Amino acid sequence: TNVRVMLCLDCSGSMDYRGDLAAEFEGRKLSKFEYAKYLAAGLTSMFIGQQDGVGLTTFDTRVREFIPAKSSKGQLFNVLRHLDEAQVGGETELAPIFDEVAERIPSRGVVIVISDLLGDTSRLLKAFHHINYRHDELIVLHVMAEEELRFPFDSFMHFKDLEGIAELELDPKSIRADYLDRVEAFVKMLTDGCAGMHADYVPLSTKTPFVKGITEYLARRATGVG
Repeated sequence: TNVRVMLCLDCSGSMDYRGDLAAEFEGRKLSKFEYAKYLAAGLTSMFIGQQDGVGLTTFDTRVREFIPAKSSKGQLFNVLRHLDEAQVGGETELAPIFDEVAERIPSRGVVIVISDLLGDTSRLLKAFHHINYRHDELIVLHVMAEEELRFPFDSFMHFKDLEGIAELELDPKSIRADYLDRVEAFVKMLTDGCAGMHADYVPLSTKTPFVKGITEYLARRATGVG
């Protein structure tokens, strides 16, 4: 059955992080934002290839682009062009953006969120409920750098918030255990929250090549496993 798909791409500043552990593509390591754009491009090509309609919403502090879903070949080039031109912006609170997106997208269809999901998790899950209530299906592609998941830093370092809020000088070893506990709780809250609304939650590390990450998810989805 043909469906309408809306891809929602997070362009906030935190997506600009590029870790040393990221997988390489065309000779360079990808930032979270670049990784997310390639995911969106691949999904656009796949959906339009099977004659589904695809649209694109990009956002940081506000919705930047809103392209309604269409299934034409011209739409493929339109979405790919906007993905290529998209740039990271500033700090954002994701929940109000998703509430706006839920209201702007016509009811029915599939919404695919591609984001690092950094923000108030409780408010974010409420916004996901809003999307899920109005549409047929919600898929959350949670893109994080391997460094964010493992915190492998050893020596005293300078850490800078990519959304411009703070800069810190600290010894990573002194906070690693607490940091990892917080990341684990963050991921569990998202996993449980999405499961509770029957939305697909797909954790993706930029260490895993984006083609491998998305095809493994699609294979699990096709077989009903995981």
